[in-house]
Amino acid sequence: MAKTSTNANLHLTSGSLLAQNTIWNLIGGAPVIVAVFSIPILIHGLGKSRFGVLALAWALIGYASLFDIGLGRALTQLVSKKLGAGEEKEIPSLVWTSLLLMLVLGAVGAVVVVLISPWLVRHALKIPEALQSESLRAFYLLGLSIPAVICAAGLRGLLEAHQRFMLVSILRIPLGIFTFAGPVLVLPFSRSLVPVVGVLVAGRYIGCLAHVWVCCRVVPELRRRVIWHAPSMGPLLRFGGWMTVSNIVGPLMVTLDRFLIAGLISVTAVAYYATPYELVTKLLLVPVAVVGVMFGPRPPIEHLRQWIRTNWHPIDVRVSIIQILQTATISSS
Repeated sequence: MAKTSTNANLHLTSGSLLAQNTIWNLIGGAPVIVAVFSIPILIHGLGKSRFGVLALAWALIGYASLFDIGLGRALTQLVSKKLGAGEEKEIPSLVWTSLLLMLVLGAVGAVVVVLISPWLVRHALKIPEALQSESLRAFYLLGLSIPAVICAAGLRGLLEAHQRFMLVSILRIPLGIFTFAGPVLVLPFSRSLVPVVGVLVAGRYIGCLAHVWVCCRVVPELRRRVIWHAPSMGPLLRFGGWMTVSNIVGPLMVTLDRFLIAGLISVTAVAYYATPYELVTKLLLVPVAVVGVMFGPRPPIEHLRQWIRTNWHPIDVRVSIIQILQTATISSS
């Protein structure tokens, strides 16, 4: 029985499916077009200082993956193994166990952000005194978004393990567009950071609920009951522990610079820095799309070697372009 199920799941590593899923991942990067038009509007509407705080808010949401200690990627890998071994019946308990763990970790992360927000706003970051009150309330709201961000990442990992990248893109595109368009829609009514960030947080919870609904359609067994399976904690935490290193170092390298600039110079300087950064980093969309597809189904190693030979040097070039543009922008400001 297991062998039959295993053979039935061999299509998950077929070359045509991998290519198709890569294309869907690329389509998922469409919100960059919205960002190109939204960022200038936000800078003009909010002002440079408020936009600098908003850029920090985007960075903080992106760094929320720190608090899941690698459980999202662990879920992707372990579900892929279950599918490959024909053990689909064990997937619901694995998914619910990881989601409950992520919910607890998200709550811890929210408390941490709320506790350190007064220190960040009043001491660590050079936020103008006139903006400190609304910035503090905005950071409190950001803390509340962490459970939704973490759980959505875990559910996305479940869809990726099932090679449902079309669904991932369908979910990702509206959320990505809303990240930039949502604050723009607030501008006619208010220029305060509180409703702007509040809209972003509401969008994250709506996105999380949409992920839950889609995952229950893909894995109907999830709808039967919430299952806590203690033996699943070991594999999740062991694999997640290794992923935690990249979860800490990766986002730290990507977002720490904004907070350093805000602390050493001003949040206004962050506005000049974040604008070219947000646009140029989207050039990494192609290699990220390929890696995301290849992570789940364990494709043949020669595919990965070919990808590295093809993309390693372009990545170096893109990173160099980002550094040059950011340095020039900060210098001119």
